[in-house]
Order: sequence, then C-alpha cells, then structure tokens
Amino acid sequence: MKNTAVGFIGGGRIVRIFLEAMDRAAVWPGRVVVCDADAAVREGLLSRFGNRVGLCSDHALAASQDLVFVALHPPAIAETLQGVKAHVRADAVVVSLAPKLTIQKIRDLLGGEPKVVRMLPNAPSIIGRGYNPVCYPSDLPEGDRRRLGELFAAFGESPQVPESDLEAYALLTGMGPTYFWPQLYALKELGEGFGLEREALGRALEAMLTGTVRTMFGEYDKAEVNDLIPVKPLAAHEQEWVKAYKETLTTLYKKIKP
Repeated sequence: MKNTAVGFIGGGRIVRIFLEAMDRAAVWPGRVVVCDADAAVREGLLSRFGNRVGLCSDHALAASQDLVFVALHPPAIAETLQGVKAHVRADAVVVSLAPKLTIQKIRDLLGGEPKVVRMLPNAPSIIGRGYNPVCYPSDLPEGDRRRLGELFAAFGESPQVPESDLEAYALLTGMGPTYFWPQLYALKELGEGFGLEREALGRALEAMLTGTVRTMFGEYDKAEVNDLIPVKPLAAHEQEWVKAYKETLTTLYKKIKP
C-alpha cells in the first residue's frame, strides 16, 4: 500500500472508522486525501490524524487518486460523481460504500467503463472486526483485487457477495449493530451493577452472542433452540420486537433496493 494513493469523497463517520482501523493495523497507504465540504469535519480529522491525512473541500482532488472511496449518502452521489468524473483516472478503482446505486449506475455517472467496486461496511471495522460484504465486477483485474484486499483486511472480513445481495447486508450487518447496542449497553450496565469486572463482562457477552448465533445456525430447528432455556424474562416483549423488525426493515429494504 505504500505506493498507493487513496482518496475519500466525503469525510463522515465511515471514513473516520476506516482511518481509525488503518491506524490500529498500521496499514497506511502512501497518501490519504479526504475531501469534505464541512470545515468542522475536516478539523475533527486533522485533530485526530494530523498530517497523515491530506484534507480539502474539493472533491476533485480525492477523485484523482489511485483508489477513490465514495463515502456519501445515496442522494448526494449522482451530482457529486458527475462533477468529478473528469478527474477520475482510467486506471483508478472507485469504491462505493452506499446502497441503492449499482455498479453500472455508478459507471454511467462517471462515463465510460471505469473500474467500480461496491462495499457495504459496518461500524466494528473501527477495531478491525467489521463484516463488510464486497462486490467486485467480473472484469476487475486481479492486481486491483489484491490491492483492495490488502487494505480491506485492516477493517475485518470482506466476503465477496453477489451485487443483488448488498442491500440485504446493508440492513442486516451494516445497520445491525444499532439494533443490539441499546440492549447490550443495558446488559453491560446491569452486569457492572451486579459487580462484574469490565473485562470479564466483555468476554462473557461476546461468548454468549457468538454461541447464540452458532446455535441458531447449527443442527437444531427454531423450536428446539427456543426450548433450550426454560425461563424467558422478557417474553412479554418479544412479539413487539419481532413486529418492529419485520415492518420497519422490510419497508426500508424496499426503499434502498435498486
């Protein structure tokens, strides 16, 4: 990565997450440029990363690097890409981090047949434990795949998935932590109140969650799994939660699906 220049169009949360992950893993490209119109965002990144990151307000500079990450919300992408398409080099790889816009749509916005990759990242990437499904187009050269893989490794897992599955992952893994963090913080506070030490409590919750998911996807069916624990203190709230999941997330999925 030392010979690679990376540009971020946008400097919001996911860019900070990626920069933190690269810092933790000591995987810094030769050059990193972040362009964001918000001066407060740039000042925050400058305070955290100093001169390791070049900061500007002109998206064209980020668009002219070897790897170009598009870190914008879907409604802002079309206008921005059309404005910088003249600055994207023919040998560059553009990585979109947004749902809804397909590889072909991004290619159309940029003009011609640029090299475009899509990734749906999630927040645990900040500690190198993210689950970030990625779609490479079939015509992406192997050398570009290796270069991206080297960088993506700093963020966690980056399994290759069909592009048609990316919006499902956006809801299940991209936004997934937000569904559980309120409950997990409540358990954390309870555990601390019960006198458990922070490190022991963290190990216990992590092991419980990992084992819970592996049990679900193991050899037992749903009825058998639900019968493994006889006491269910929050059973009265279960149907309310399930209804909220199904109604809210199904509606959102229909909105972000291309």
